[in-house]
Amino acid sequence: MSSFRWKTTERRIGVIGPRWSGKTVFLTSLINHLKFHDPVRFVLGRRDRSGEATHFREYAEGTHTAIGNLPWFDYEGYRNQFVQNGQWPATTRDASQYACRFERTDWMLSDVQLRLFDLPGERVNDIPMMASPGDPALGFAAWSDRTCKRLAKDLTVSEFFAPYFTRMEDAYATEAELVHLYKVALGRTRLAYRPYMSPSTFLLDRLGNRLNGTDPEVQAKARFCGLGPEEEFVPLTSTARSKHAELTERFAQRFGRYRNEIVAPVVTQLKSCHGLVVMVDVLAILGHGTGMYNDYRNLVTDLLAALDPKDSTFDLVLRNFYEAVLPVSLRRSWISRIAFVAPKADRVPFEDRTRVKGLMEQMVRHDARNCRGVNAQYFSVASVVGAREVTGGHREMLGSTIYDATGHPLAPGSERKFTVSAVPDTWPEGGWRPGDFVFPDVYPRVSPLSNCPTEQSGLDDVFNFLCW
Repeated sequence: MSSFRWKTTERRIGVIGPRWSGKTVFLTSLINHLKFHDPVRFVLGRRDRSGEATHFREYAEGTHTAIGNLPWFDYEGYRNQFVQNGQWPATTRDASQYACRFERTDWMLSDVQLRLFDLPGERVNDIPMMASPGDPALGFAAWSDRTCKRLAKDLTVSEFFAPYFTRMEDAYATEAELVHLYKVALGRTRLAYRPYMSPSTFLLDRLGNRLNGTDPEVQAKARFCGLGPEEEFVPLTSTARSKHAELTERFAQRFGRYRNEIVAPVVTQLKSCHGLVVMVDVLAILGHGTGMYNDYRNLVTDLLAALDPKDSTFDLVLRNFYEAVLPVSLRRSWISRIAFVAPKADRVPFEDRTRVKGLMEQMVRHDARNCRGVNAQYFSVASVVGAREVTGGHREMLGSTIYDATGHPLAPGSERKFTVSAVPDTWPEGGWRPGDFVFPDVYPRVSPLSNCPTEQSGLDDVFNFLCW
């Protein structure tokens, strides 16, 4: 078969979601399957007329395909964590990109140039800053109002921020006092398994160092909210802004610099994507309680508002014109498809996977429908299978668990049976507490051969939806 292709179809895919939602695993497994494609393990295209990925070419860091200053996604390093250590790869420490080119035997006229963008889960919390006005003063005010309202109205975290809200109303409160109280409240929020915290440099600094420890007072002294220790800012209510005019002006300028340096470059690339993968870890939400559910809901709403995905019939015609006539470097692109992905589906029996996807759809459907003209679909996925159902068992799974029954970590080893909770058909309206639902973490099951694609479930469905 001739490898000649008349045109190149480019697909840019951004993967976003809170920390530990499986973004790095998703991307590593996807690249692995495309690079060493096995049609049996990964269906490419229609199942009744599937194709094969051939002539795969991976672009190197620093080539002309690189976009902006984003570093390259460390595929080899993450893959080696699977193959050589039998462990899940470390979570993302910085925004990154990846690019490759390949042909599909089910496409006769075009090859594919694929660009992938990854964002640390902590940085996702800052994306809503881009929904604020461009002027630093107006932007800081809008971000502050939105953040303060969310924290004050959420009864599960408002007690953490009560000392901060009380102190900011005092006209004699100092910058150091307010910043410290806000960071202490963030530390307590983290310990309550709440992922939505901003500015994100408190959780992940610019060098990629993550917040550790369990003492919020100690954490508040060691971490900062902003570009650096002299560039900190925290949200202020409208009343507090009127009482602290000089402080508000300083915070607004710092907010503007933070948004321009940390948030804007990544959001610009995400907005240029054709498709988004939004990771929604339903099993983690069930395991950690109602508070995490509310944070996920707020985060998805704010993310989509900031990215503002939309598509129209005219956009479709324009996109087809670009792909048919213009070279890749001159084409515009925008978000027209969103895949909402519930990861780690291998940790529940097969009968529950539809329920997992259903719970995710119940959570995000309203926001998805508000994206005008955008094609949104929902998927239950295991990017790398780590557990499997025990035949004839009553909600029993088999896998190498990461923790024992007392919570102590275990090294990768022999597989053990464990029992998982039943996944409900709908989110419990009366709420639930951490520990009400249990889905133990397991190590991945992978071949020691670096060119042997890992077993997956549903990953190919997501890719086929986004690479149409």
